[in-house]
Amino acid sequence: MLRVRERRWFHAAWVLAAWCLFGLFFASQSVVATAHAGQPVDWGRTLAAWMTCAAIWAGLTPVVLSLARRFPFERGRYARAVLWHLSAGVLVSGVALAIFVLAHRVWEDPAKPIQPVATMRRLLVYELHSNFLIYWAILAVHGFVEYHRRYHEREVAALELSSQLAQARFEALERRLHPHFLFNTLNSISVLMRRDPDASARLIVRLSDLLRIVLDRRSTKEVALEEELRFLRSYLEIEQARFDTLDVDLDVEQETLQASVPRLLLQPLVENALQHGIAARSDEGGRVRVRAFREEASLKLQVEDNGPGMPHHRDAASEHDLTSGTGLGLSLTRERIEKLYGPDGRLELRHGRDGGVEVTVTIPFRPRARSTGIDAG
Repeated sequence: MLRVRERRWFHAAWVLAAWCLFGLFFASQSVVATAHAGQPVDWGRTLAAWMTCAAIWAGLTPVVLSLARRFPFERGRYARAVLWHLSAGVLVSGVALAIFVLAHRVWEDPAKPIQPVATMRRLLVYELHSNFLIYWAILAVHGFVEYHRRYHEREVAALELSSQLAQARFEALERRLHPHFLFNTLNSISVLMRRDPDASARLIVRLSDLLRIVLDRRSTKEVALEEELRFLRSYLEIEQARFDTLDVDLDVEQETLQASVPRLLLQPLVENALQHGIAARSDEGGRVRVRAFREEASLKLQVEDNGPGMPHHRDAASEHDLTSGTGLGLSLTRERIEKLYGPDGRLELRHGRDGGVEVTVTIPFRPRARSTGIDAG
């Protein structure tokens, strides 16, 4: 309610200021014209006449605006609006002149006899048309302001709709990622059940802890990197039980721990390295390296494996077949990054230095509030 009142006072101040400028402008024009004609200039009387005219129209402006809202120029109602405003324009203009006749005694010579009828008749002849134009000028300004306001509201509504659609698509991507994560993790546990039932039971408990985090609807779409690393380490406990010779190297710069990253960002990248890199050479021993470092205004996240790598006939631009079932984690991760960061975020694949595949995610570096610490090594 308070903001509505403030807005009304703001609009009233603008109306008064506009009419004051109107009075000053035409008063100065009248003075210049009188001086150019070689006649004596009565500054006080001229200014009083025009400021009175401005004050009258300032008082009538709410009436005109009310009529403009009551009879708007809309499709299918133009004829009705024109007829109403033609009639109202003549009536309001006549009222303005009548008020002017009553008020002009303030600056007129008191010794002169009062002739309101003659004065009114003279003003109707010489001033009615100009007052009628003032009425329509107010309508025109109101129409312009309303058009601008509605255009702005449509623009805001379109932006809100676009934001809602982007959020809906982002949430849909997360919902697709959750079962993808679950099925792959359960598959890892099922492999262990034949080999070590006790270990698989412990991993199921660990999986339940992870699912509480993954399915927590209260969580934001972004978390601190240290929280994402904590989740990743829990996930790697499950995978290291499956790959006995798996070696994981976390190389994280300390300043990046508080950087904002999308929830469940690193897990699909590491899972891709395990499924398509390490699994192919599980008997020989596999290594996954996770790096996080700042590069100017960007945060770089890299996941590299020492697996067989991409086929040599494919370049980095092909990036495997990210639309296939085997690349679902990467495909969903890329879409989430695009939805969150637009052109400022990207996911790139290239041949690794040790023969495997290196996945690099680049997103804007945005620090979050610090929570609990984590060992970067």
